[in-house]
Amino acid sequence: MILLAALLIVAIPPPAHSDTQTLVQLGVFIDTYRTTNVTDPDLAPNQPGGEIYVTVRVSNLPDVTSSSAGGLQGFDISLNYSTTVYRILGYDYNGPNCSRDDTCVYANTTQSNSLVLNSTVDSNQGILHLAMVVLDPSLRAHGSGVLFKVHFQIIGRGKSQFAIMQSSRLFGYSNNCGLPLAYTATSAWIDNRRPYRITADPPPSPFPVGQKVSVKVTVWKVNAFGDGYVTLILSSWPGPSGANYSFAPRTDQLSSSQHITNFNSTMTLYAPTGTQQATYYPEIIAHLNTTLDQSYEARLIYPVTVGAGYTLSSPPPIPAQAQSVALTTPYLDTPSDTPLPLLASFTATTATAGVPVSFTPTVCGGTSPYRLQWGFGDAFVNSSSLDAPGIVAPTTHTYTSPGQYSVRLNVTDSMGLTLTASRTLSVTGNPSTSPDAIRTILLVTIVPVVLLGALMYLKRGWSRRR
Repeated sequence: MILLAALLIVAIPPPAHSDTQTLVQLGVFIDTYRTTNVTDPDLAPNQPGGEIYVTVRVSNLPDVTSSSAGGLQGFDISLNYSTTVYRILGYDYNGPNCSRDDTCVYANTTQSNSLVLNSTVDSNQGILHLAMVVLDPSLRAHGSGVLFKVHFQIIGRGKSQFAIMQSSRLFGYSNNCGLPLAYTATSAWIDNRRPYRITADPPPSPFPVGQKVSVKVTVWKVNAFGDGYVTLILSSWPGPSGANYSFAPRTDQLSSSQHITNFNSTMTLYAPTGTQQATYYPEIIAHLNTTLDQSYEARLIYPVTVGAGYTLSSPPPIPAQAQSVALTTPYLDTPSDTPLPLLASFTATTATAGVPVSFTPTVCGGTSPYRLQWGFGDAFVNSSSLDAPGIVAPTTHTYTSPGQYSVRLNVTDSMGLTLTASRTLSVTGNPSTSPDAIRTILLVTIVPVVLLGALMYLKRGWSRRR
């Protein structure tokens, strides 16, 4: 029966977005920073403490109005993230990793009262897919809180989004059935890029000895942490003896308030005549003057080969942390327009031989009307129809003898979809027909009558002798 409940959150129609005043709000929150969007170059890749927690939050959930309606029964959410910047370390919707202190709405669920329907990570596309449903209606969520929490490790730099994919679904509850809940979704992003980006024009080319070579270097401000005075440095140069370099200007200002987003500098390189052929890999470094933190600088490798032949070597790959990368475009899927899947279950009253048993089915999803067929496990069958989803009026059946019976409910919707729900029913004997009961009746009724008759006979015999 639990597996049948899993069908509840598969292939739900896309959410409507017509009335943002009453719709449920679904969004991503950078829990480590207590905000939605973060810029922080200190989030360096593969460093101790280079981890963050991201939560998927929901608000404006409907109230639980009765035992059969209201609240949130579950969710089926896909979260898109950048695999070049983040690696998932763990995620959960309950337990110590997502507790009431974290405002997790399903913190009190367990394996017996909730069901995980999907729990996968696609590390190629960068998709976390988590789906669950509560089996106990009293655990339906309402109001606002956290649906689940994700633990990420920082493995790269970039400005990347955490996006709720369009196929994601929320499940409300009405007439004892799950139903798609309309919502609006918002994403979040983290920008841990270095504050600057460097370009060089012309790119590395044959380097003549004995002459000065000029290169236009441009420093671009990437984010707000790039505000301030920036100094240019050339690392690993001079290479050959007597070589030198210069920048003009060496230091300049970048400012968001003054709309200064970049500046140009002329880098001049010189290698003296007689320099032996060799390959050098100097790095152009743009560094914020107010800090020594390497997270607040940008580096560009500018490889050159000098000497005989003036040939240019192939540059080595630029390290991922050297240059900033652009905003990661989230992977987007297409929402499904498939109707709710067909779902059926039933309950039964205590079964005793000779006493009618009530079977109460619940049918959800599919396309109404429905046809219901019962098999009671003792060669008897029954059928009925249902116009709309929900709890159906009970069907009764009487078993003539005790035993184990396999009861099956076959449901077919108007589109021909079928589903079978089954369970084993234990039928006990009726106390009024059990051997012990018969013996009791004999002892209580027949035996006293026989004894009374015998006494009367003996008494009559004694009277005649007198």
